[in-house]
Amino acid sequence: MSKPLTAAAVLKAKPRKERQEIPDKGCAGLYLIVQPSGTKAWALRFRRPDGRPAKLVLGTVFAKANDVKEPDTEPKIGGHLTLAAAHRLVTALRHEIAQGRDPAAAHIKEKQQRRIVASEAAANTFAGASRDFIEQHARKRVRRWRELARLLGLEPETLAAIPKGLAERWAKRPVTEIDGHDIHGVVDEARRLGVPGLERRTDGPSEPRARKMFGVLSKLFAWLIRDRRVAANPCTSVARCGASTGCPRIGRDD
Repeated sequence: MSKPLTAAAVLKAKPRKERQEIPDKGCAGLYLIVQPSGTKAWALRFRRPDGRPAKLVLGTVFAKANDVKEPDTEPKIGGHLTLAAAHRLVTALRHEIAQGRDPAAAHIKEKQQRRIVASEAAANTFAGASRDFIEQHARKRVRRWRELARLLGLEPETLAAIPKGLAERWAKRPVTEIDGHDIHGVVDEARRLGVPGLERRTDGPSEPRARKMFGVLSKLFAWLIRDRRVAANPCTSVARCGASTGCPRIGRDD
């Protein structure tokens, strides 16, 4: 017959060939999950407001030994929980259930929202925006799209970041934070030292390199404006990009 779990019992629970669910008679609905790998977690079994059974994984087990201090934080779903913390969390969740809420559905919705926010944030970095530009626009409409990809620091076929290329350098840089100073710096670097991450074909300063770099960045940000991902093109504040006649377009839209 199962008994209330103790911290010592949780610590001593051994893995078996089959996954174990050990009920805690000291806390209704709480189970200690022990995987064959030895991984331990907490789960709550309950009934949704409509009566359907449900299970919510609360987090991994913090097996508190005598010389280990319990984390001084409010227990939350997805955390590293001691037995006492799991009890406190279950009490809070039971209160929600009594109010007619479904904590499992709420947790799933919260995770989905976090994924959406993370996905949008990643897409709005320079690296993410550059990949979208090549994949969604340049590949379909620009004949020399491979050259554009390399200038932006991306391998044309895989769109992986080129080592030391611009996409790697600005991997997590939000496109909304890139300004004219950044554009000028990269264009000037391309002129004097070469395009970031690409081998130089000629020694000394090169105005054509500068024009190409300016052109691809201008085209990228113009597309981002049309896609409502930035409000302005930072290239417009750069007066010159290497030639008195201005910067010609890179590639040609079909």
